[in-house]
Amino acid sequence: MHIAFGIAQLRFSIPLGPAYVAAALRRAGHRVSVFVFGRHPERAVAQLCGDPPDLVAYSVLSGEQSGYLGFHRRLRAALPVPSVWGGPHPTYFPEILSEEGVDAVCRGEAEEAMVEFVDRFAASGKLPTDVANFHVRGEAGEVIANPVRPLQSDLDQLAFPDRELFIAAHPLLRDHGIKHFLAHRGCPFKCMFCFNQAFHRLYDEKRPSYRMRSPQNVCAEIEEVQRTTRLEMVAFVDDTFTLNREWLQRFADIYPRRIGLPYSCNFRLDRCDREIADLLHASGCRLAYVGIESGNDDIRRRLLARKMSNELIVETIGLLQERGIRIITENMIGLPGETFEQACETLAINMQVRPTLGNCSIFTPYPDLPLTEYAIRGGFFDGNFDQLGNNYYHGSLMNFRSEKERRQVLNLRCFFSLLSRHPRLWGAVRPLLGMPPNALLRAIGDLLDGHYLSRCLPYRMTPARFARTLVQYLRLYRS
Repeated sequence: MHIAFGIAQLRFSIPLGPAYVAAALRRAGHRVSVFVFGRHPERAVAQLCGDPPDLVAYSVLSGEQSGYLGFHRRLRAALPVPSVWGGPHPTYFPEILSEEGVDAVCRGEAEEAMVEFVDRFAASGKLPTDVANFHVRGEAGEVIANPVRPLQSDLDQLAFPDRELFIAAHPLLRDHGIKHFLAHRGCPFKCMFCFNQAFHRLYDEKRPSYRMRSPQNVCAEIEEVQRTTRLEMVAFVDDTFTLNREWLQRFADIYPRRIGLPYSCNFRLDRCDREIADLLHASGCRLAYVGIESGNDDIRRRLLARKMSNELIVETIGLLQERGIRIITENMIGLPGETFEQACETLAINMQVRPTLGNCSIFTPYPDLPLTEYAIRGGFFDGNFDQLGNNYYHGSLMNFRSEKERRQVLNLRCFFSLLSRHPRLWGAVRPLLGMPPNALLRAIGDLLDGHYLSRCLPYRMTPARFARTLVQYLRLYRS
């Protein structure tokens, strides 16, 4: 059976979720292809009509759903092909099944579920209605909701993500020096702004969601990628890379000998001490993504459920910087009920630690998040998820105390990375924050972020590769 994965836009990274599912389907004997439709939907429709799939699959983030639905309706008018929808938005908003052209929704981790669904579709010629993880529209139009199956406990048994499918659709990905990997899945914490709260509810709070691959298996995947593509830096996109100390000790012994490349990872600052900082440095970590989220202690603890102090944040970032590890801090402003002065406290702690990049986003009320529900109850958000966009840097759906405060918060985001590195510019920048938000300020903010992000790389790009990357960045930014 031929399954075609639709992607709106491929940028600088391969989407690991669809790549894992594609690998599982190919291992099961099915044919899999990838098509990109964002900039030239008519070409994508012609491509599919020339080689019709038996099923199309989409992995959708919240904010992207309108574009995906619009394309699929266009495709459906030319080719009556059934569709399966997965990824974060359908997982936490399965009501998307009511939309025209959506035949089935796969919730949660999809490797085993998709293989069973496609196997049974191939055998019967009809979309099955009783496969775990799936919500399906029945013959009478009713919604049939099945429970999720247990999470895969042995991650080493999964096929490595099928990156070649996505590289064939977007050849720049082969030459890009950074590739993404997952060494762990799940997170035991329950931050109010994070999808993991909903993930825990989906899979039953009592069952552990945090699972680890063996360091040997992780290195085997990296070695496979090294043989076929350019690889200069490994980017681990796990939620909590340092949670298991014993695993990190084994990784620090194996990874430098087998791989030896610099890597980046994400972790919580309250899960890092001197020993872990030493292990990170010894194993090759040269860039750490760490969440500050808010510089206001009350907001961080009460509203975000991030129980760590400003003192711990400053001390732990200092430990990492002492070992030469570059830092990207993750921050949010425009939180429900947050004042401009409280947003400035988030800037202040970044000014104190001086990260390589102070990355700042604007809170976006994604479906099924506790903080979104808080925003709706408090009257800060009207609950209309159709308004969601796919960019959480350029606008806000929150209700602010005044239009002046909205302007200040949105414009503060544009200068956040600059001011985090150069606190002395605060006096010159502050008067600009009262201006009406506009495309020029947003472009300045994006370029500043891109500049500081380039300084996070632990390797140098040749002028030719930098030029190619810049051209691609500008094309994607324009689109």
